[in-house]
Amino acid sequence: MMQYSRMPLAAPPIGYLNVVVKTETECYVKQTQADGSSVEYRRTPAGRRNVNDIDRARPPRHVLELILLRLDSSISLVRAASACKRWCRVVADAGFQDRFRALRAPHILGHFVSRLGLLADGGGDPIFVPSPTWSSIHGHESLSLDFVPKIDGHWTIADSRDGLLLLQKKGGTEPSCRFNPALVVCNPLTRRYEAISCPPETPTGRRSYLGLFLVKSGVGRGVVSLSNFKVMAVKLRDHRMVRGRGVPAACVYSGKCGRWHDVSCPWEGTIDVHNTVGSFFFAGRANGSLYWGTVSRGGASRAALVLDEATAGVSQIAVPESIIGSYEAYLFRVIGSDDGTLRTVRTNILDRDVRVHARLHGSGGEWVLQTRVRLPDDVDTNY
Repeated sequence: MMQYSRMPLAAPPIGYLNVVVKTETECYVKQTQADGSSVEYRRTPAGRRNVNDIDRARPPRHVLELILLRLDSSISLVRAASACKRWCRVVADAGFQDRFRALRAPHILGHFVSRLGLLADGGGDPIFVPSPTWSSIHGHESLSLDFVPKIDGHWTIADSRDGLLLLQKKGGTEPSCRFNPALVVCNPLTRRYEAISCPPETPTGRRSYLGLFLVKSGVGRGVVSLSNFKVMAVKLRDHRMVRGRGVPAACVYSGKCGRWHDVSCPWEGTIDVHNTVGSFFFAGRANGSLYWGTVSRGGASRAALVLDEATAGVSQIAVPESIIGSYEAYLFRVIGSDDGTLRTVRTNILDRDVRVHARLHGSGGEWVLQTRVRLPDDVDTNY
């Protein structure tokens, strides 16, 4: 039996049904009116609705976005964008494209890990640990970094993002950009790389860096590649007025212009941090920001340092009470989420559990315990 759409192109007026002609994709209904005239209407069966049917129904924009997000590939999305101007506007929206990409995240092929300096050779270049996905496709074949420049030291991983690696030279003689580079941005899949120079020194002559990071060139969730990458060096400089205190600063290397330049780091509120890199540990990247925990003689301090990747703005936020004063501070990390909620994950060695705290929106920075997982007895926490 033919099923009719709940949203027909036009609802036939009251009259006498005369002829129904069915095709594979459409149904033509011919009706005889009270005055003897006949009118023909076209209906599309359920499951056979075409572009014109959906567009004439004028669904709200968010409903149309949900429909387009269900398309199976980018090719289908391009075809849908050419259907009409309204669909093209929706597809061209940067926010929609970010959501479309997020729902189609690529498979993780594996991880590059830096070898510890406890080896007999004093360390070595990073090695590739394949995932089951990679092994099912490529078997025992592995990715290698043998295409990057040979140096008199060894490479360590400073950061990774969207399939790119930021490698930093460790050991050996003083680097030079051409023959003995200090930094390399590379893509192991395409076996391409770009060597870059060292970040500039601080005014005191010390290279006091909190970290080197791959950052995006623009706003949104666009993919970082060798054609548009940027490297941010987050550093500390001495406070001009207060001895023993530091001021966060940053400089950025652009792959397009090929040089470093300082960027402004506007403060949000009062920033009070030490001037030594040893007082900080990197706690992770979440929701577009970089986080550092701070430690002192009594363990972890009350506040974490935050730097926004897009604006380089600096702020401090309170950490959960259970972390303050703990000597296990180095076991806490931050993670983000699609809804913008910030969470901390901390391993408690004494209680042998993992605790997840969430920072509530609009609560003035209040943290609540969200999850607590007991570690099995056979798990070794002495690491």
